[in-house]
Amino acid sequence: MFGAVVSGRPPQVDGVDEMVGLFANTVPVRVRFDSDAPVRQLLIRLQSEQVSLLDCHHIGLADIQRSAGAGELFDTLVAFESYPIDTDGLRQAHATIDGLEVVDLQGRTFTHYPVAVVVELGTRLHVQVQYRRDMITTATAQALAARLRVLIGEFVATPERTPAEINRFCDDR
Repeated sequence: MFGAVVSGRPPQVDGVDEMVGLFANTVPVRVRFDSDAPVRQLLIRLQSEQVSLLDCHHIGLADIQRSAGAGELFDTLVAFESYPIDTDGLRQAHATIDGLEVVDLQGRTFTHYPVAVVVELGTRLHVQVQYRRDMITTATAQALAARLRVLIGEFVATPERTPAEINRFCDDR
């Protein structure tokens, strides 16, 4: 179980696709897997299960936790950041906004979860492991990032291998 940041735009709200603003929400993602089934099969099933829940992405995490009858359901978050930033457009527009000039644009992200995996889509896939230093040591975070790098590489290179086979491969490295 881990948390995932979702858009949270409820399709039931008329005009939601024309509304401006951040509708982000965090929902729990439960992963059930058979260590002897291929990773490709696991990922296809997981994607299918998540798609079937799209209409529920607007339900708040506190409501989900209350319905589940549990407190915190997870301590790890995954966020896919796929919003476009038109840096060239910002540079070109600076002369047309009454002298306003955008000189530098940087984003900073922080997490209140012990571990957050942030995936940014751009010209390359960028995966970052963020962590709370009061809860996770730097060595542990670095080990997690290294293992994640190997796992993602193995998922892509050998999707017909099983999680058990990939886990053994990672342990041997």
